[in-house]
Order: sequence, then structure tokens, then C-alpha cells
Amino acid sequence: MSNRINVLLFRAGSFLINDNKTNFIRNVRPPFILKYLDAILKNNNINCDLADGAIISLTTLNNLILSKKYDLIIAHYYFQDHFFLLDFFKSVKISSKCEIIVFGKYATKNPNFLIESNPNIDGVIPGEPETIIIPLIHHFIKFRTLKNSNMIISSETNPIPPHKMENLNELPFPIYSPLEYKKYSFYNPLPIKKHVHWGHILTSRGCPNFCNFCTSEIAEKIIPQYRTRDISNILSEILIHYKNGVNMLNIADDLFTNYNNQHISFSNELINNKLQLYWSCHAHIDFINPQYLKIMKKSGCILLRFGIETFNQNLLTKLNKTKNPANWVKNTSEVFLECKKLGIKTIALFIIGLPEQTESDIYEDISIIKKLNPDFIQTHIFTPYPDTALYDKYKLNLDVSSFPSSSHYEKYNNSISTISELTLKQLQKKMTFANINIFYLLNHIKHYIPFYIYNTNILLKLLKTLYKILK
Repeated sequence: MSNRINVLLFRAGSFLINDNKTNFIRNVRPPFILKYLDAILKNNNINCDLADGAIISLTTLNNLILSKKYDLIIAHYYFQDHFFLLDFFKSVKISSKCEIIVFGKYATKNPNFLIESNPNIDGVIPGEPETIIIPLIHHFIKFRTLKNSNMIISSETNPIPPHKMENLNELPFPIYSPLEYKKYSFYNPLPIKKHVHWGHILTSRGCPNFCNFCTSEIAEKIIPQYRTRDISNILSEILIHYKNGVNMLNIADDLFTNYNNQHISFSNELINNKLQLYWSCHAHIDFINPQYLKIMKKSGCILLRFGIETFNQNLLTKLNKTKNPANWVKNTSEVFLECKKLGIKTIALFIIGLPEQTESDIYEDISIIKKLNPDFIQTHIFTPYPDTALYDKYKLNLDVSSFPSSSHYEKYNNSISTISELTLKQLQKKMTFANINIFYLLNHIKHYIPFYIYNTNILLKLLKTLYKILK
């Protein structure tokens, strides 16, 4: 019996594969857990490839599977990919005798549903797979199957609790090829006069906030503990990116600003090490103030993404967005004003079509948005993720035949199910009105001319997307 094994790590990214034909702008970040698994397996001399549907074509993926004859495929399951994976795994099984194992939030929450609805899935790894990946591979080498393993859930095993990565500092640093550095890129214009080279890092797991519409809520139900890496460990990984030419770092945490002020410790460490590095992250109004912003700016922070969602106090309470909904407008205004003074660019994310949100509520939000004057606005149509509290509450009002849908962010998907008082077409019109203003766009392009001179690829992508939206 051979002790060699060929493993394929796989992210479908089916909605990204489909969008390759549309030229719509999408920021693409790495599949971090798969990258960790890739590093663990290679450190243990196990043959593996990582195929990411977000950056390779379906044809390339199929050719890879046919040529390599994999023994085991480990896939990160996203509910958006469910119907795509039904067909894809079926085609894989026709041409290969490999076993297919999946993991992820939705797989952990619904293992029996996945196994029953997709007979080509041989098992589910509940929780975080990094903790058991090596003993799992050894089990497969010994028995040539995982169906009888007590580390997964299958049709032949009993339910088990989720695996948990207790110490994030023990994870190996992901390794990125030059092509991956190029592909895992964001399209946000930045206040810099140089060609941007993006790098990405994950410093925590879980989320310190408890919004009841977000996928982070699902993770909290599975492993209820927000965990962070040590600052020294984070810096060591950043230095690898830095040596590889990265000058713009995306901190990909669900929420980087938090109650233990990790973002301030991080900023001080960058300042002390005198790294000439720009960075961005997702921030929350409740965990930030003008004093913190000054420190973050000094360390290289030039872009912050804020999930504002709405300014309506009643809706904020329903979303469990903030502990202080009465001061949400005031606190948000103060933070955005300070960002403007410091030169930190802001992305304001809003949701329309919320439960019980009226047309006048939407126009009131738009009115306040204009006063805030963020550098960028992203407006999303609300469709709750399965297994979140709001989905459970309103699912009887939804056309569940459209689930899993491609994405609740997707303006261009006509199959989105909405629970708003407004129709989908009305919401799409409001969304375009909130996002697209020709004078704003002309002023934007004028303001970022120096950036676009060095990054013409981003400008061309932006113009193509704008043309398709207005068309």
C-alpha cells in the first residue's frame, strides 16, 4: 500500500468565476484557511495543490483534476456555492475515485443536510480543520478512506463537536506566489503616488461585535470565542510580505478595531519598527475615537471600511449593530470628520431593504450620507444569510427557493429574495441612486489622478464597471 497521497485544496468561488465574464469590480482576498492548510501539508512533505476558483478559470480547474488524479479533495464550502458544487462534485466523481471532504461555517452547522443533499460529499470536518489535518491525512494513508474517521462527520459516523484552533500563533505563515500577490488585489483608489502592491493578513478569528445579520454570528455559534494573534507573531508575517514588495496591507479580520485595542498595539508596533507600509482594515464606530485615529494614521493607515448599515435607531437595534444607537449619527460624524482631517480615506457601507425599512427611511439615510461625505459608498441590498438570527426570524417571508443565492451584495442578481416593503426593482433603483452620482464620480477621478497614473489597470476596470452599471 502506498504511503503517498495527492491532495487538492479547493475554494469554488463560483460567483467570482461567473463574474469573470462581466468585468464588474470585485476585491479578491485569499482563502486564508486553505492557505494555512497548504502550508501545514507542505511543511509535512505531503503533496498538495491549492485551486482557488476566485483566481483561476473552471477549465483550468477541470484540467488540473484530470491530470493530477487526486486521492483527496478538501473544499471550503460556502452556501453561495451550493448548487455549483452539486454539479461540480458529481463531475469529479465520474472522472476520479477520490474522496471529497468539506469544511466551513455552513458545513459545520448543517453537516447532515450537505451529506444527504450531495451524495458525492464523503464527509464534513466540523469547525477549524488546521487542528486535525495531519492526523486526518495519516488516517487516509492507512485506510484509504476517511468515512470511518472519528475526526469528521459522515454517513458512517456520529456527530462530533467542532475542532478549534486554540492558539492562532501556532499557525504557519501562508506562502504566496508572485501570481497570487497579483491576483489577490483590491481596486480601491488610494491617496498614494505609486503602483500599489497588495498583501493580506488575518490577525484574529471571530468578531468582537454581535450583529445578528452577519456570517460572523454563525461562527460565534460554532466556536464562541474571539481570538487574536500576538503582535510579535503578526509583525513577523508582515515582514515577509514587506520583503516580497508589498506596500499596501489589507487586514482581513471581520473587525480589526476591538475592545482590547489590538489596533492600537498593532499601530504602535509598526511605528516602533519604522516600516514604510500603508494599511487598511474594517473598523467599527464603537471601537474608535479621534485619539486612536491619530496613532493609526501615523503608523500608515490610509483607508478604513465602516459598516454603518443605517442611521435609523429602531433598525440599528433590530440589527444589534451598536450598544448606543441614540448616538450613532453623532459618533459616526465625529469619526468621519477626524478621518477627513487626518487624510484617512473612508468607505461607508450601507444596507437598504431592511425589515420594516420604509422609502422615507432610505432617503433619510441618503441625506445623512451626503453630510458625512465619505470617500466611497457601498450600498447593499439586504438578504439575510441562512443560519443567522434575522434569517431565522424572517425566513417565512422569503422566497427560500432562491437560497443559497449568489450574494446579498449583488445588485445585478435578479433572483435575490427581499423582505423589504419595496420591490427588488425599487431597491435596485435606490441603490444606484445612492452609489452613482456623475458629479461625485468626476470629482473622484480628478482627486485620484496621481493614483490612477500609476495604476491604470484599476482605472480601466472602474470605467468598464461604470459603463455596465449605467448601461
